[in-house]
Amino acid sequence: MKNFIILLLCLSASFMGHTQCNNGCIIGNLTIPVGQTATFTSPIAQCTSCYDWDINSNATSSDNQTVGTVKIVGTDMGQTVQLQGVTAGAFSLQLTYFDETGCHTCCLNGNVITPPACNYTLSCPTVVSSSIANQTVTFKANTNPVLTGATYNWIVTYQNNITATYTGTTNLATFPASLLNQIVSITVTVSLPNCPTKSITCSGSYFPVTPLPNVTCLSYDPANLAFSQGQPLNINEGVLNYAYLGNPYSAPIPSVGLTFTWHFRLLNGILLTFNGQNPTFRQICPYDQNSPVYGTYPNSSPVMAFCVIISNGVQTKTLSANSSMAFPLPVSGSSTTCFFHESCFPLGAPSSSSSKITVSPNPTSSIINFNGENLELYKVSIFDDNGNEVVRNAALDGEINIEGKKRGLYFYRITDEKGLIQEGKLIKE
Repeated sequence: MKNFIILLLCLSASFMGHTQCNNGCIIGNLTIPVGQTATFTSPIAQCTSCYDWDINSNATSSDNQTVGTVKIVGTDMGQTVQLQGVTAGAFSLQLTYFDETGCHTCCLNGNVITPPACNYTLSCPTVVSSSIANQTVTFKANTNPVLTGATYNWIVTYQNNITATYTGTTNLATFPASLLNQIVSITVTVSLPNCPTKSITCSGSYFPVTPLPNVTCLSYDPANLAFSQGQPLNINEGVLNYAYLGNPYSAPIPSVGLTFTWHFRLLNGILLTFNGQNPTFRQICPYDQNSPVYGTYPNSSPVMAFCVIISNGVQTKTLSANSSMAFPLPVSGSSTTCFFHESCFPLGAPSSSSSKITVSPNPTSSIINFNGENLELYKVSIFDDNGNEVVRNAALDGEINIEGKKRGLYFYRITDEKGLIQEGKLIKE
Protein backbone atom coordinates (compact mmCIF):
# COMPACT_ATOMS: atom_id res chain seq x y z
CA MET A 1 0.00 0.00 0.00
CA LYS A 2 2.86 2.36 0.82
CA ASN A 3 4.40 1.83 -2.56
CA PHE A 4 1.03 2.44 -4.17
CA ILE A 5 0.50 5.74 -2.33
CA ILE A 6 3.98 6.92 -3.12
CA LEU A 7 3.44 5.96 -6.72
CA LEU A 8 0.25 8.04 -6.80
CA LEU A 9 2.15 11.00 -5.51
CA CYS A 10 4.79 10.36 -8.11
CA LEU A 11 2.22 10.20 -10.83
CA SER A 12 0.70 13.50 -9.80
CA ALA A 13 4.04 15.13 -10.42
CA SER A 14 5.03 13.18 -13.46
CA PHE A 15 2.98 15.08 -15.97
CA MET A 16 4.66 18.36 -15.21
CA GLY A 17 6.79 17.33 -18.24
CA HIS A 18 9.05 14.61 -19.56
CA THR A 19 12.64 15.57 -20.04
CA GLN A 20 14.65 12.38 -20.36
CA CYS A 21 13.52 10.84 -23.67
CA ASN A 22 15.67 8.19 -25.35
CA ASN A 23 18.39 8.38 -22.69
CA GLY A 24 18.55 4.64 -22.00
CA CYS A 25 16.05 4.64 -19.18
CA ILE A 26 13.66 2.71 -21.43
CA ILE A 27 15.09 -0.15 -23.42
CA GLY A 28 13.32 -1.16 -26.64
CA ASN A 29 13.12 -0.80 -30.41
CA LEU A 30 12.45 2.67 -31.76
CA THR A 31 10.37 1.26 -34.64
CA ILE A 32 7.30 -0.98 -34.54
CA PRO A 33 5.82 -2.39 -37.77
CA VAL A 34 2.06 -1.99 -38.12
CA GLY A 35 0.32 -5.04 -36.66
CA GLN A 36 3.39 -6.23 -34.76
CA THR A 37 4.20 -6.08 -31.05
CA ALA A 38 7.36 -4.78 -29.39
CA THR A 39 8.50 -5.16 -25.76
CA PHE A 40 9.92 -2.29 -23.71
CA THR A 41 11.55 -2.56 -20.27
CA SER A 42 13.21 -0.51 -17.55
CA PRO A 43 15.14 -2.34 -14.81
CA ILE A 44 15.74 0.70 -12.60
CA ALA A 45 12.70 0.82 -10.31
CA GLN A 46 12.76 -0.29 -6.71
CA CYS A 47 10.13 -3.00 -7.16
CA THR A 48 8.31 -4.78 -9.95
CA SER A 49 5.12 -2.89 -9.21
CA CYS A 50 6.72 0.53 -9.04
CA TYR A 51 6.03 1.34 -12.70
CA ASP A 52 3.33 3.07 -14.67
CA TRP A 53 3.49 3.18 -18.47
CA ASP A 54 1.57 5.61 -20.65
CA ILE A 55 1.43 6.13 -24.42
CA ASN A 56 1.31 9.22 -26.60
CA SER A 57 1.23 11.59 -23.59
CA ASN A 58 -2.09 10.22 -22.39
CA ALA A 59 -1.87 10.01 -18.58
CA THR A 60 -4.97 7.84 -18.36
CA SER A 61 -3.87 5.21 -20.88
CA SER A 62 -4.13 1.80 -19.32
CA ASP A 63 -4.25 -1.92 -19.96
CA ASN A 64 -5.15 -2.96 -23.54
CA GLN A 65 -5.94 0.60 -24.56
CA THR A 66 -5.23 2.19 -27.92
CA VAL A 67 -4.13 5.79 -28.14
CA GLY A 68 -3.31 7.07 -31.62
CA THR A 69 -0.69 4.98 -33.35
CA VAL A 70 -0.08 2.34 -30.66
CA LYS A 71 -1.91 0.05 -28.26
CA ILE A 72 -0.85 -1.22 -24.81
CA VAL A 73 -1.05 -5.01 -24.91
CA GLY A 74 -1.67 -6.42 -21.44
CA THR A 75 -0.77 -4.55 -18.23
CA ASP A 76 0.84 -1.13 -17.92
CA MET A 77 2.06 -1.60 -14.32
CA GLY A 78 5.01 -3.95 -14.72
CA GLN A 79 8.71 -3.80 -15.34
CA THR A 80 7.98 -4.43 -19.05
CA VAL A 81 5.23 -3.27 -21.32
CA GLN A 82 4.16 -4.44 -24.80
CA LEU A 83 3.06 -2.04 -27.48
CA GLN A 84 1.38 -2.98 -30.76
CA GLY A 85 1.67 -0.80 -33.86
CA VAL A 86 -1.79 0.28 -35.01
CA THR A 87 -1.21 2.85 -37.74
CA ALA A 88 1.92 4.31 -39.24
CA GLY A 89 3.25 7.42 -37.52
CA ALA A 90 5.18 8.68 -34.50
CA PHE A 91 4.56 7.36 -31.00
CA SER A 92 5.82 8.19 -27.53
CA LEU A 93 6.10 5.99 -24.46
CA GLN A 94 6.19 7.55 -20.99
CA LEU A 95 7.37 5.78 -17.82
CA THR A 96 6.79 6.91 -14.25
CA TYR A 97 8.73 4.83 -11.73
CA PHE A 98 9.79 4.88 -8.04
CA ASP A 99 13.15 3.98 -6.55
CA GLU A 100 15.09 4.67 -3.35
CA THR A 101 15.66 8.29 -4.33
CA GLY A 102 12.07 9.09 -5.13
CA CYS A 103 9.77 9.41 -8.11
CA HIS A 104 11.14 9.78 -11.61
CA THR A 105 9.90 10.01 -15.24
CA CYS A 106 11.45 9.25 -18.56
CA CYS A 107 10.25 8.65 -22.08
CA LEU A 108 11.02 7.13 -25.45
CA ASN A 109 10.06 8.47 -28.87
CA GLY A 110 9.71 6.15 -31.85
CA ASN A 111 7.79 5.42 -35.03
CA VAL A 112 5.22 2.92 -36.19
CA ILE A 113 6.22 1.92 -39.70
CA THR A 114 4.49 0.21 -42.58
CA PRO A 115 6.09 -3.22 -43.13
CA PRO A 116 7.89 -3.57 -46.48
CA ALA A 117 5.30 -6.10 -47.62
CA CYS A 118 2.59 -3.47 -47.21
CA ASN A 119 4.22 -1.07 -49.66
CA TYR A 120 2.44 -2.57 -52.66
CA THR A 121 0.38 -0.73 -55.24
CA LEU A 122 -3.11 -1.72 -56.30
CA SER A 123 -4.46 -0.84 -59.75
CA CYS A 124 -7.66 -1.58 -61.64
CA PRO A 125 -8.42 -5.26 -62.26
CA THR A 126 -8.00 -6.56 -65.80
CA VAL A 127 -9.98 -9.16 -67.73
CA VAL A 128 -7.78 -12.22 -68.24
CA SER A 129 -10.34 -14.47 -69.92
CA SER A 130 -13.98 -14.73 -70.81
CA SER A 131 -16.32 -17.42 -72.07
CA ILE A 132 -19.24 -16.77 -74.35
CA ALA A 133 -20.37 -20.38 -73.90
CA ASN A 134 -20.41 -20.08 -70.09
CA GLN A 135 -21.29 -16.36 -70.06
CA THR A 136 -18.52 -15.55 -67.59
CA VAL A 137 -15.69 -13.05 -67.20
CA THR A 138 -12.55 -13.69 -65.15
CA PHE A 139 -10.77 -10.74 -63.55
CA LYS A 140 -7.28 -10.42 -62.13
CA ALA A 141 -6.46 -8.10 -59.23
CA ASN A 142 -3.33 -6.15 -60.12
CA THR A 143 -0.84 -5.61 -57.32
CA ASN A 144 2.81 -4.70 -57.66
CA PRO A 145 4.50 -6.82 -56.51
CA VAL A 146 2.32 -9.91 -56.61
CA LEU A 147 1.24 -10.71 -53.05
CA THR A 148 1.49 -13.90 -51.02
CA GLY A 149 -0.98 -14.62 -48.24
CA ALA A 150 -3.48 -11.91 -49.19
CA THR A 151 -7.27 -12.12 -49.16
CA TYR A 152 -9.26 -10.52 -51.96
CA ASN A 153 -12.81 -9.28 -51.54
CA TRP A 154 -14.67 -8.54 -54.76
CA ILE A 155 -17.89 -6.62 -55.41
CA VAL A 156 -19.23 -6.21 -58.95
CA THR A 157 -22.21 -4.15 -60.00
CA TYR A 158 -24.25 -4.96 -63.09
CA GLN A 159 -26.01 -2.51 -65.35
CA ASN A 160 -29.30 -3.51 -63.71
CA ASN A 161 -27.79 -2.37 -60.34
CA ILE A 162 -27.61 -5.92 -58.97
CA THR A 163 -24.36 -6.70 -57.14
CA ALA A 164 -22.38 -9.90 -56.70
CA THR A 165 -19.56 -10.65 -54.26
CA TYR A 166 -16.70 -13.08 -53.95
CA THR A 167 -13.89 -13.61 -51.43
CA GLY A 168 -10.81 -15.68 -52.16
CA THR A 169 -7.11 -16.06 -51.50
CA THR A 170 -6.01 -15.87 -55.15
CA ASN A 171 -5.98 -12.73 -57.25
CA LEU A 172 -8.53 -14.17 -59.72
CA ALA A 173 -12.32 -13.96 -59.58
CA THR A 174 -14.92 -15.16 -62.08
CA PHE A 175 -18.39 -13.64 -62.39
CA PRO A 176 -21.33 -14.29 -64.70
CA ALA A 177 -21.86 -11.58 -67.30
CA SER A 178 -23.41 -11.13 -70.73
CA LEU A 179 -23.72 -8.52 -73.41
CA LEU A 180 -27.27 -7.81 -72.19
CA ASN A 181 -26.24 -7.65 -68.54
CA GLN A 182 -22.76 -6.20 -68.42
CA ILE A 183 -20.66 -5.56 -65.34
CA VAL A 184 -20.29 -1.79 -65.06
CA SER A 185 -18.33 -1.43 -61.82
CA ILE A 186 -15.88 -3.61 -59.92
CA THR A 187 -14.35 -3.11 -56.48
CA VAL A 188 -11.52 -5.19 -55.08
CA THR A 189 -10.29 -4.90 -51.50
CA VAL A 190 -6.98 -6.50 -50.55
CA SER A 191 -6.25 -7.62 -47.00
CA LEU A 192 -2.71 -8.59 -46.07
CA PRO A 193 -1.74 -9.68 -42.53
CA ASN A 194 -0.23 -6.83 -40.49
CA CYS A 195 -1.00 -4.35 -43.27
CA PRO A 196 -3.74 -1.77 -43.78
CA THR A 197 -6.40 -2.86 -46.28
CA LYS A 198 -6.34 -1.30 -49.72
CA SER A 199 -9.28 -0.92 -52.07
CA ILE A 200 -9.93 0.29 -55.60
CA THR A 201 -13.13 0.78 -57.60
CA CYS A 202 -13.10 0.89 -61.40
CA SER A 203 -15.86 1.46 -63.93
CA GLY A 204 -16.21 0.04 -67.41
CA SER A 205 -18.17 -2.38 -69.56
CA TYR A 206 -17.23 -5.97 -68.91
CA PHE A 207 -18.82 -8.87 -70.75
CA PRO A 208 -17.61 -12.08 -72.46
CA VAL A 209 -15.74 -11.55 -75.71
CA THR A 210 -14.21 -13.95 -78.21
CA PRO A 211 -10.40 -13.72 -78.32
CA LEU A 212 -9.08 -12.23 -81.54
CA PRO A 213 -7.72 -14.95 -83.84
CA ASN A 214 -4.01 -15.56 -84.01
CA VAL A 215 -3.64 -14.93 -87.73
CA THR A 216 -0.91 -12.86 -89.29
CA CYS A 217 -1.65 -12.90 -93.01
CA LEU A 218 -4.51 -12.37 -95.45
CA SER A 219 -5.09 -13.05 -99.13
CA TYR A 220 -7.57 -13.77 -101.88
CA ASP A 221 -7.55 -16.34 -104.63
CA PRO A 222 -9.53 -17.28 -107.74
CA ALA A 223 -12.49 -19.47 -106.88
CA ASN A 224 -12.15 -21.05 -110.33
CA LEU A 225 -8.92 -23.07 -110.53
CA ALA A 226 -9.33 -23.36 -114.32
CA PHE A 227 -8.50 -19.67 -114.78
CA SER A 228 -5.30 -20.03 -112.80
CA GLN A 229 -4.25 -22.74 -115.25
CA GLY A 230 -4.50 -20.33 -118.20
CA GLN A 231 -8.02 -21.04 -119.49
CA PRO A 232 -9.87 -18.11 -121.12
CA LEU A 233 -11.36 -15.40 -118.93
CA ASN A 234 -14.97 -14.26 -119.20
CA ILE A 235 -14.30 -10.57 -119.76
CA ASN A 236 -17.89 -9.58 -119.03
CA GLU A 237 -17.91 -11.03 -115.52
CA GLY A 238 -14.26 -10.99 -114.54
CA VAL A 239 -12.55 -13.36 -112.14
CA LEU A 240 -14.51 -14.65 -109.13
CA ASN A 241 -12.22 -14.47 -106.10
CA TYR A 242 -12.66 -15.47 -102.48
CA ALA A 243 -10.82 -13.84 -99.58
CA TYR A 244 -9.37 -15.73 -96.64
CA LEU A 245 -7.17 -15.51 -93.55
CA GLY A 246 -4.25 -17.86 -93.08
CA ASN A 247 -3.72 -20.64 -95.60
CA PRO A 248 -6.40 -21.22 -98.25
CA TYR A 249 -8.72 -24.20 -97.88
CA SER A 250 -7.75 -24.64 -94.24
CA ALA A 251 -10.43 -24.86 -91.57
CA PRO A 252 -12.28 -21.55 -91.05
CA ILE A 253 -11.52 -19.51 -87.96
CA PRO A 254 -14.18 -20.00 -85.25
CA SER A 255 -16.17 -16.82 -85.75
CA VAL A 256 -18.76 -16.76 -82.95
CA GLY A 257 -18.58 -13.29 -81.45
CA LEU A 258 -16.34 -11.94 -84.22
CA THR A 259 -17.00 -9.63 -87.15
CA PHE A 260 -14.91 -9.42 -90.32
CA THR A 261 -14.93 -6.34 -92.56
CA TRP A 262 -12.98 -6.50 -95.81
CA HIS A 263 -12.02 -3.57 -98.06
CA PHE A 264 -10.63 -3.89 -101.59
CA ARG A 265 -9.33 -0.82 -103.42
CA LEU A 266 -9.53 -1.25 -107.21
CA LEU A 267 -7.36 0.41 -109.84
CA ASN A 268 -10.25 2.64 -110.87
CA GLY A 269 -10.50 3.97 -107.31
CA ILE A 270 -13.63 2.09 -106.31
CA LEU A 271 -13.60 0.68 -102.76
CA LEU A 272 -15.37 -2.64 -102.35
CA THR A 273 -16.53 -3.48 -98.80
CA PHE A 274 -17.74 -6.88 -97.60
CA ASN A 275 -18.70 -8.40 -94.28
CA GLY A 276 -17.92 -12.00 -93.40
CA GLN A 277 -14.86 -14.18 -93.00
CA ASN A 278 -14.63 -15.35 -96.62
CA PRO A 279 -16.35 -12.90 -98.97
CA THR A 280 -16.35 -13.43 -102.73
CA PHE A 281 -16.00 -10.69 -105.33
CA ARG A 282 -15.20 -10.23 -109.00
CA GLN A 283 -12.50 -8.21 -110.68
CA ILE A 284 -11.93 -7.70 -114.39
CA CYS A 285 -8.29 -8.40 -115.15
CA PRO A 286 -6.23 -6.40 -117.65
CA TYR A 287 -5.12 -9.28 -119.86
CA ASP A 288 -6.39 -12.42 -121.55
CA GLN A 289 -4.75 -15.75 -122.35
CA ASN A 290 -3.02 -14.57 -125.50
CA SER A 291 -2.26 -10.95 -124.73
CA PRO A 292 -1.23 -10.36 -121.11
CA VAL A 293 -0.63 -6.66 -121.67
CA TYR A 294 -1.93 -4.12 -119.19
CA GLY A 295 -5.01 -2.33 -120.53
CA THR A 296 -6.21 -4.94 -123.04
CA TYR A 297 -9.68 -4.67 -121.48
CA PRO A 298 -10.76 -1.03 -121.18
CA ASN A 299 -12.93 -1.84 -118.15
CA SER A 300 -10.20 -3.74 -116.34
CA SER A 301 -9.81 -2.79 -112.70
CA PRO A 302 -7.77 -5.20 -110.63
CA VAL A 303 -7.36 -5.08 -106.87
CA MET A 304 -4.47 -2.82 -105.90
CA ALA A 305 -4.74 -2.91 -102.09
CA PHE A 306 -6.90 -4.73 -99.55
CA CYS A 307 -7.40 -5.17 -95.83
CA VAL A 308 -9.56 -6.86 -93.21
CA ILE A 309 -10.70 -5.56 -89.83
CA ILE A 310 -11.51 -8.21 -87.23
CA SER A 311 -13.45 -7.20 -84.11
CA ASN A 312 -14.80 -8.94 -81.02
CA GLY A 313 -16.80 -5.91 -79.95
CA VAL A 314 -14.07 -4.65 -77.63
CA GLN A 315 -10.79 -5.09 -79.48
CA THR A 316 -9.89 -4.91 -83.15
CA LYS A 317 -7.16 -6.44 -85.27
CA THR A 318 -6.25 -5.12 -88.70
CA LEU A 319 -4.38 -6.83 -91.51
CA SER A 320 -3.56 -4.75 -94.56
CA ALA A 321 -1.69 -5.33 -97.81
CA ASN A 322 -0.24 -2.76 -100.21
CA SER A 323 -1.97 0.27 -98.75
CA SER A 324 -0.47 3.48 -100.15
CA MET A 325 -1.29 7.10 -100.85
CA ALA A 326 -2.16 6.11 -104.41
CA PHE A 327 -4.48 3.31 -103.27
CA PRO A 328 -5.63 4.24 -99.74
CA LEU A 329 -7.62 1.98 -97.45
CA PRO A 330 -9.86 2.86 -94.47
CA VAL A 331 -7.09 1.56 -92.20
CA SER A 332 -3.34 1.78 -92.49
CA GLY A 333 -0.64 -0.76 -91.82
CA SER A 334 1.28 -3.49 -93.53
CA SER A 335 0.80 -7.24 -93.15
CA THR A 336 2.04 -10.35 -94.87
CA THR A 337 0.01 -11.82 -97.69
CA CYS A 338 -0.52 -15.56 -97.49
CA PHE A 339 -0.28 -17.71 -100.63
CA PHE A 340 -1.41 -15.22 -103.23
CA HIS A 341 -2.30 -16.26 -106.76
CA GLU A 342 -2.09 -13.59 -109.41
CA SER A 343 -5.74 -13.60 -110.40
CA CYS A 344 -4.84 -10.48 -112.27
CA PHE A 345 -1.27 -9.94 -111.16
CA PRO A 346 0.27 -9.79 -107.70
CA LEU A 347 -0.88 -6.47 -106.22
CA GLY A 348 -0.47 -4.51 -109.42
CA ALA A 349 2.83 -5.92 -110.67
CA PRO A 350 2.06 -7.08 -114.25
CA SER A 351 3.89 -10.09 -115.57
CA SER A 352 5.41 -10.52 -118.99
CA SER A 353 4.35 -13.35 -121.31
CA SER A 354 7.99 -14.01 -122.16
CA SER A 355 8.87 -14.61 -118.52
CA LYS A 356 5.79 -16.60 -117.54
CA ILE A 357 6.65 -20.02 -116.10
CA THR A 358 4.09 -22.81 -116.35
CA VAL A 359 3.81 -26.21 -114.68
CA SER A 360 2.74 -29.47 -116.32
CA PRO A 361 1.09 -31.83 -116.04
CA ASN A 362 -1.39 -30.26 -113.67
CA PRO A 363 -3.10 -32.19 -112.12
CA THR A 364 -0.37 -34.79 -111.67
CA SER A 365 0.07 -38.09 -109.88
CA SER A 366 3.86 -37.96 -109.59
CA ILE A 367 6.20 -35.99 -111.89
CA ILE A 368 5.89 -32.26 -112.58
CA ASN A 369 7.94 -30.08 -114.93
CA PHE A 370 8.27 -26.33 -115.07
CA ASN A 371 8.39 -24.73 -118.52
CA GLY A 372 9.83 -21.35 -119.43
CA GLU A 373 13.00 -19.46 -120.15
CA ASN A 374 16.20 -19.44 -118.10
CA LEU A 375 14.88 -22.04 -115.65
CA GLU A 376 18.37 -22.62 -114.32
CA LEU A 377 18.13 -19.22 -112.63
CA TYR A 378 15.18 -20.19 -110.42
CA LYS A 379 14.30 -22.35 -107.43
CA VAL A 380 10.88 -23.63 -106.39
CA SER A 381 9.39 -24.51 -103.04
CA ILE A 382 6.11 -26.42 -102.72
CA PHE A 383 3.68 -26.23 -99.78
CA ASP A 384 0.64 -28.28 -98.80
CA ASP A 385 -2.72 -26.70 -97.94
CA ASN A 386 -1.64 -26.32 -94.30
CA GLY A 387 1.41 -24.28 -95.23
CA ASN A 388 3.91 -27.09 -94.62
CA GLU A 389 6.91 -26.99 -96.96
CA VAL A 390 7.15 -30.37 -98.74
CA VAL A 391 9.72 -29.39 -101.40
CA ARG A 392 12.42 -26.84 -100.61
CA ASN A 393 14.41 -24.80 -103.15
CA ALA A 394 14.35 -27.43 -105.90
CA ALA A 395 15.86 -26.58 -109.29
CA LEU A 396 13.30 -25.70 -111.98
CA ASP A 397 15.26 -27.14 -114.92
CA GLY A 398 14.59 -30.75 -113.94
CA GLU A 399 11.77 -33.10 -112.99
CA ILE A 400 10.26 -32.91 -109.52
CA ASN A 401 8.67 -36.05 -108.10
CA ILE A 402 5.78 -35.66 -105.62
CA GLU A 403 4.47 -39.20 -106.00
CA GLY A 404 4.80 -39.91 -102.28
CA LYS A 405 2.80 -36.84 -101.25
CA LYS A 406 -0.84 -36.98 -100.20
CA ARG A 407 -3.59 -36.12 -102.66
CA GLY A 408 -4.86 -32.56 -102.61
CA LEU A 409 -4.08 -28.96 -103.39
CA TYR A 410 -0.51 -27.65 -103.28
CA PHE A 411 1.04 -24.23 -103.75
CA TYR A 412 4.37 -23.37 -105.29
CA ARG A 413 6.61 -20.32 -105.00
CA ILE A 414 9.28 -19.61 -107.61
CA THR A 415 12.17 -17.40 -106.56
CA ASP A 416 15.41 -16.12 -107.95
CA GLU A 417 18.34 -14.56 -106.13
CA LYS A 418 16.33 -11.36 -105.71
CA GLY A 419 13.25 -12.99 -104.22
CA LEU A 420 9.72 -14.04 -105.23
CA ILE A 421 8.82 -13.86 -108.90
CA GLN A 422 5.77 -16.12 -109.24
CA GLU A 423 3.26 -18.18 -107.24
CA GLY A 424 0.74 -20.77 -108.31
CA LYS A 425 -1.22 -23.89 -107.51
CA LEU A 426 -1.08 -27.51 -108.55
CA ILE A 427 -3.20 -30.57 -107.80
CA LYS A 428 -1.83 -33.93 -106.71
CA GLU A 429 -4.09 -36.79 -107.74
